[in-house]
Amino acid sequence: MFLNADLSDDQVLLRPRFLGKGPSQVAAAFHGKPLKTKLVADTLLFRFSTLPDDYVFRGAWWLSHEVFLWLLEQANGDRKALIKLARMHLAVKFGWSSGMRHIYVIQLTQPVFAWVGPARAQQETAAHLKDIRWPGQAQQIYLPNLMSSDHHFSSDHARLVETYKVMVEYDPREDPSPLET
Repeated sequence: MFLNADLSDDQVLLRPRFLGKGPSQVAAAFHGKPLKTKLVADTLLFRFSTLPDDYVFRGAWWLSHEVFLWLLEQANGDRKALIKLARMHLAVKFGWSSGMRHIYVIQLTQPVFAWVGPARAQQETAAHLKDIRWPGQAQQIYLPNLMSSDHHFSSDHARLVETYKVMVEYDPREDPSPLET
C-alpha cells in the first residue's frame, strides 16, 4: 500500500472529534479543498525551511518542481527576492518558519498520496509584522508521514537530493510594497 493511501480527507482536513467539527490547521492552510493526489516515484519536491538538514523529512509542506521553477524565474537571480516570493505566494508566516534559508530537494522513491491545492492567504502573527497579510495562491503540497518511523533523519519513501543555503535576511518592513496590508 502506498504512503497515506489509507488516510481519508476527513482524517486530514477535519479536527479530531474531541475538538469538535471544523477545519484542521491543514485545511486552513489551503484556499478551498485540496485534492488527495497520487505522486509518482521520481517526483522532485522542494521545501523552504528554517530548520537544519536533520529535519528535512519531518516537514510535511512541499512544493512542486514547477512552482519552484516559477519562483526562481520571478526572482530573476535575486536571493532575497526568492525568499520574499516564496513567503508571499506560499503564505508562510514568520512564526511557522522565521528564516527560510534552507532549500531542500527530495526525490520520491515510490508513489505516495499527498494533498495538493493553492495556499490560503495568511495574516502575519509576528508582533512586529501584524499589519502584513501574505497573499498565498501558489500550489502547495501537504505530504504527512514522510519521516521513517525507526530513523528520524530519513524516509522510506524519498531521498534527499540536494540542500541549498540561501544566506540572506528578508525583512518585509524594508519592502512591503507588493504585500497586502
